[in-house]
Amino acid sequence: MYYIFNYDKSGVSRQNNQIYQIDLQSKYQIWIDLEDPTSEELSQIQEIFLIDTNILKQYSSGLKKPQIRVLKNFTFTLLLSIKFKTLQTIETEAIYMFIGKNWLITIHSSQSNLKQKIDQIFENDKEVIESSIDILYYNILTKIVEEYEQVLTAIEIAMTDLEEKSLYNPSKKILVNLEGLSRQLITLRRYFWKIREIFNFLLYLEKETEKEKEEHAKYLRIIYDNINELLDLIESHKDTINSIRELYIAYVSLQMNDTIKTLTIFSVILLPLTFITGFYGMNGINLNNFFTVPSGLSLVLITMGIIIAVLIIFFRKKQWISQKDYYDIEKDIKNIKNQNKY
Repeated sequence: MYYIFNYDKSGVSRQNNQIYQIDLQSKYQIWIDLEDPTSEELSQIQEIFLIDTNILKQYSSGLKKPQIRVLKNFTFTLLLSIKFKTLQTIETEAIYMFIGKNWLITIHSSQSNLKQKIDQIFENDKEVIESSIDILYYNILTKIVEEYEQVLTAIEIAMTDLEEKSLYNPSKKILVNLEGLSRQLITLRRYFWKIREIFNFLLYLEKETEKEKEEHAKYLRIIYDNINELLDLIESHKDTINSIRELYIAYVSLQMNDTIKTLTIFSVILLPLTFITGFYGMNGINLNNFFTVPSGLSLVLITMGIIIAVLIIFFRKKQWISQKDYYDIEKDIKNIKNQNKY
């Protein structure tokens, strides 16, 4: 499916002509929008506008690498339309743009509703109608970049939800979703680097042309600045993801500490009971004649005392039960208070 639009200062008109009937010598600016074009439509475009065959083969092969190429009769630009789909994936659609002296061709899938967006531009911005085809080209670039802002906003909302869940309902699925968002940000950052290079190149081309195109360069500078802001926002989102991950780990550690604390309390309660039942359950003790201590029991008690003493000495050397540092601190505080009195 394709749409053909002619426009000048008098207005915009949609043409019902076939592609091969297009008149490139007319005074109008021509925009041709192709959605899921057939091989016959691509052949007609190639024949009339002298499009490079290799570029059209890239479209047929589904290439999605942002790029820009300046050829003899036109400039070719490939950008990606990006949409946030799930926490694990983003959806990308390639938009091929060919801009010549007074014509612009856009090729994309039906998933990218470019025609509706440009119809809004024609209705709301008369400057586009009254200007050259370059202004329409820059407006399309602007619309694509605006989609990137919406994607990052959706990721930010998803991160906020995961942050709340990490506090109130932590689970391993949160880590999986955070990893998915992190991978998405890495992919977006790579896309935005390529796209920034494209706009940097377009700015360079505008500087090399006549001064009357200085107004056009303003559009590119705005878009270029927006891309830089998006890259900064990606870095901020990555830091937020790391913070959420650390928050989740900290919360899980607190839960584990509470669990260990509970189990320790039960152990402390049951330990003396177990000791008493074990001690009085030994065969060497006669409860009917309690004060008569067999020699075997004395040996067991001496052995237990030695083991306890060795363990206490070992724990003190390891400073696991030593309060030396604590008492030193207390002494230092008292000394400071006494000095302050004088």
